[in-house]
Amino acid sequence: MKRSGFKKPATYAEAKERGYDWRRPRRPLGFSGRKQSARMKRFAKTNQYKEEQWKKAVRARDGFQCQFPKCFYRDRSIDVHHIAMRSRRPDLKFVQTNGTCLCREHHTWVHAHETEAVRMGLLSTETYEAARKELVA
Repeated sequence: MKRSGFKKPATYAEAKERGYDWRRPRRPLGFSGRKQSARMKRFAKTNQYKEEQWKKAVRARDGFQCQFPKCFYRDRSIDVHHIAMRSRRPDLKFVQTNGTCLCREHHTWVHAHETEAVRMGLLSTETYEAARKELVA
């Protein structure tokens, strides 16, 4: 494909004369042209994209407010917490009802005090295998 109006300098002297710097790329690195859409399609299929969409949905549902009792912290970048941990319940990883918004302070508290958090309903210790047995029985 021919580029209109651009002719690559043949020598270093010619490039210097025209103000062309060999060390500096002419366009920014990263996404460009057709490759951008292909990369974005791959990104859309990944778990990272699904997780971002899940976080947005949970934040919007909770109104960007911490759901810890008597905490009224509100922020656009509030933490989104999985009630049933992803390692124990991979089937609920992107289920909106498995998430809740917590401020950073209460999010760290929940992970530090598991037994109290389970009693409050902010954490679940149920495993995938136990949930499957309940469905079968």
